[in-house]
Amino acid sequence: IVAGVQRQNEPSPGESPVTAWAHTDSYLMSEMALDHLSERGSTRPAVLFGEVPMALMDDLRIGAERWFGKAGLEPMIFHSGDLGGFTTQCLEQGADSFVVLCSDHRAKLEDVLSSIANSGRSVPEDVMVVALSQFGRAPYVHPSVTTVWNDGPAIGSTLADMIATGLETGKFESIEVVPSVTQRDSTSRT
Repeated sequence: IVAGVQRQNEPSPGESPVTAWAHTDSYLMSEMALDHLSERGSTRPAVLFGEVPMALMDDLRIGAERWFGKAGLEPMIFHSGDLGGFTTQCLEQGADSFVVLCSDHRAKLEDVLSSIANSGRSVPEDVMVVALSQFGRAPYVHPSVTTVWNDGPAIGSTLADMIATGLETGKFESIEVVPSVTQRDSTSRT
């Protein structure tokens, strides 16, 4: 998956084109979120996708399926606009943690958190939650939600610097961007 832009210079006769680009493995985001939950004691995580672009959801779903396969667990992966309803269904099936991705992030996160509370469980004591993105509201819902994300502004800035340097020197490089985990209350078990 290419994050950012790809810039190709015109090669001299007989030379290969040179590119500068930043890329990230979208599969890695869901795997990192599931690893984070597993490291904190989760044994039955569920992955919930709300209304998101299909290509991104497919990549993250594949990463989650890969993780479940390595862990020897039956996947609990759902795609729906009704994340609150699927949260309740997953809790009834024994889910003890959730990875959530949706475009209307605050409303959907609140649906997930409300469904957990309505089941008589507490976050993070009984159920942990990780969001796959860095929406500004994740720190402000209660409890604040741990996120796994790619820093888009940092990627863009780095890529712009790489292109500017490449235009000056004629040498273009590539970098791999690794997502970051921001630990918050939703996965802080004591």
